[in-house]
Amino acid sequence: MILRYFSLFVLFTLFIVNIQSQTKTYGQTFKTYGGDENGYVLFSPIGSDSTFLINKCGQRVHSWKNVTTPGMSLYLKPNGNLVKAGVYSDTTFNTAGGKGGAIEEYDWDGNLIWSYVVLNDSLLQHHDIEILPNGNILILAWHQISNIKAMSLGRKSENFSNGVGDDILWGEKIIEIKPIGSDSAEVVWEWDLFDHIIQDYDQQLPNFGVVSNNPQLMNINYALDLKTYDWIHANSVAYNQELDQIVISCHNISEFWIIDHSTTIAESKSHSGGLYNKGGDILYRWGNPAAYNSGSQSDRKLFRQHDAHWIPKGYLDEGKIMLFNNGSGRDTAYSSVEIIEVPDLSNNNYTSSLPYGPISQYWIYKDSVPTRFFDPIISGARRLPNGNTLICSGTKSLFFEVTPNGKTVWKYKNPYIANIKQTDGTTPKNANVFRCSFYPDTFSGFKNKNMLPKGYIEKNPLPSSCIYGVKQPFVVSFTPAKLSKKVSQNTVLRIKFDRGVLKRNVGGIDIYSNNQLIEYIPSNSNNITVDEKTVFITPTNPLPLGAVIKVRMRVNSFIDSSGLIASKSIDSSEWIFTIVNFSPQIVSKSPNHNETNVNPTTKIKFKFNEKVSKVNVGYIELYESFVLKERINITSNQIMVSDSSVEVTPTSSFLPGKTIFVLLDSCFVNEDGVKNKRIEFSQWQFLTQPEPKVAELTPLNQSKNIAVDSDLKIKFNQNIQITLPCNISIYENNVLLLNSSLSGQNVVVDSNSISVSVPNNFKNNARISIGINGACIKNNFGIPFVGLDSSAWHFNSIKGQNNSIKDVKTNSISIYPNPSQGLVHLVSNITLPNTCVLIDCLGKTHHLNINNNTININEFVSGVYLLVIDNQVISKIIKE
Repeated sequence: MILRYFSLFVLFTLFIVNIQSQTKTYGQTFKTYGGDENGYVLFSPIGSDSTFLINKCGQRVHSWKNVTTPGMSLYLKPNGNLVKAGVYSDTTFNTAGGKGGAIEEYDWDGNLIWSYVVLNDSLLQHHDIEILPNGNILILAWHQISNIKAMSLGRKSENFSNGVGDDILWGEKIIEIKPIGSDSAEVVWEWDLFDHIIQDYDQQLPNFGVVSNNPQLMNINYALDLKTYDWIHANSVAYNQELDQIVISCHNISEFWIIDHSTTIAESKSHSGGLYNKGGDILYRWGNPAAYNSGSQSDRKLFRQHDAHWIPKGYLDEGKIMLFNNGSGRDTAYSSVEIIEVPDLSNNNYTSSLPYGPISQYWIYKDSVPTRFFDPIISGARRLPNGNTLICSGTKSLFFEVTPNGKTVWKYKNPYIANIKQTDGTTPKNANVFRCSFYPDTFSGFKNKNMLPKGYIEKNPLPSSCIYGVKQPFVVSFTPAKLSKKVSQNTVLRIKFDRGVLKRNVGGIDIYSNNQLIEYIPSNSNNITVDEKTVFITPTNPLPLGAVIKVRMRVNSFIDSSGLIASKSIDSSEWIFTIVNFSPQIVSKSPNHNETNVNPTTKIKFKFNEKVSKVNVGYIELYESFVLKERINITSNQIMVSDSSVEVTPTSSFLPGKTIFVLLDSCFVNEDGVKNKRIEFSQWQFLTQPEPKVAELTPLNQSKNIAVDSDLKIKFNQNIQITLPCNISIYENNVLLLNSSLSGQNVVVDSNSISVSVPNNFKNNARISIGINGACIKNNFGIPFVGLDSSAWHFNSIKGQNNSIKDVKTNSISIYPNPSQGLVHLVSNITLPNTCVLIDCLGKTHHLNINNNTININEFVSGVYLLVIDNQVISKIIKE
């Protein structure tokens, strides 16, 4: 009985183990719509003598047996031959990470047809090579010099380690070779970093200068790990044929550099020459401004990155730099794939100011939980023809494909650890793969080649669900639906398919308004985006109000992940709808347009002809006499909406006497989804009430011969009120004569004037001056008077008759017209002098010529003036 139960237990346990082992752990482990199967992935595990070419189902379609293990990169030539860097045994560079030394070319059948060694006592190929369009090969190599030589170039002695490698320093060198025969090559171009360094340590040594003023040179005393002999540790080199430039990824500097390839060998050693006239100097660098003393740790963008290269022409984001930002050294360790949009060249310069722009990345992929995706070394990423990105997480030996919005659509786990094949279904182990590359099925090297699957490379592979499609994708629905009414003019058109689709480089969308074509949007336009089964189409401009819209999807515009084209189009007779008629209209404004004397504390109010609500973007701008006072974001609580009414509360009061302009963005929408039209300059403006100012002083400022018994009067340009106790101060020959409250018995405050009766006569020939503190004098809106200083109102007193303004006799002179717009005629029975004086309300004197008994006041501003002839006040003149 016990034996029976034991046997059942063993069978049950084996059953459980068998169930658990059915989980696929190697090879293709995940695939969904959006992955592109119409191409092949090339890779070689580090330490392995095999190179594999697999399809997107994880099946081997071809492989090569190699003489050497990877050192590190490999490529396919246009004829299908494999070119790879290989590890060559040596003692000089024995401990180097990423070392290579050999370059090999194999034909499709696996025959080694050319090999070349790049190794001597001062030089070794490492990490990467690049095949140029003309068949030449760029080689990234370490250039070793002694510590004595390095210190003679300005490197500090303390920047050498005290252990292994304390007597050497490795720089970087790029060599271009032309393969010859089966084992030879000609060096046709080279570049050496040691020709382009700077130091600010010892001015007696070469290369001395200000580091921050010379970003085109590399500071020989900077690195993230200064004491290592592997100073730069570059890990990739790539070429741009259109620009004739090279980009280098510098791991120990956390930068990538761009240099000129168009130079001669002699020019590459200098600081001039070549297409960009910079010689071999750095044209552009990005990632860590601290490397050229133009930033700090907080400005650093790259963290031990790999695989910097230009995205190929014809691919999404072509011409931009893509790289794998490993993330070693971040505050939080995580990896990301990033795209940097290098600025356009201007006069052969990439920047006019430092640090080099841009200030941020153009596109970033990271895991939704960033720390879940972290690979501290090796790794890379490549843009695919379908717009997705193939990523190699090097130490995890994991390849995966993500869409532009970061969705994972394919995964593959390398089953080789060096040359040991792992068994599918077992607990996965991590191996190292430097990076992987993708070649579309249209690649010229595959022409007339046998590309049929030849099984899986993992041991005991479990079944995979990767099945190629046989039925073309078809349209399930589109939005807005046929014959829809009152559609928003900002609507985003949508087409839903029965499966995930991708954009093609042909086809597109036609949009008609009232039977007239208003826009054609190509399928590969940024105005068309895809999220699995749904295609989103955003017209460039809002669709016309009240228009009948017809939409046509051209044939062959979209394709599924198996390469099957959606061949059936949508005809414009099938997809037709109508846009709403009108946008909401403003029917009232407060303050009114062109209103004057507005309270500076006013709120801005307006009302629409229908109910509206705020949208998420937009603003209202308030200007004071063409100067922006503030921009209020539409989401602010300063903007309140109630049904059709809107109230805007400025942050602070307007200044008095200013023309206020209200600019209104299209940031309100009616129930049909239509936004309001913008209100621009001159469409809504008003004038705030100015501050109280003196309109007239009696006696006038700087008057002469004023009667000693004269009263005082100040007339303002608007009504005033006394809000606080305040005094008027009267000085006689600079001695305080009277300090009287404006509420005293001898003071009369009228609606717009203040009159003061002086209790005692002024002294004869005295200088009388008057001052008022204006804080207590305000207009009806509470705007204070600035005050009147005693230096701005003064006159001279004198005893006698006919001396005060109110007693002047004018029988001998009469004037007309009065008021006048320009010419004033003087009629007199005596001979008039050649000049006269006009005194304005502020006491300022203006000298005029008298020509033929006429004066011209055409240039004067409107107001009241006092005419003085021969020191006698003759009359008031009013200028209209």
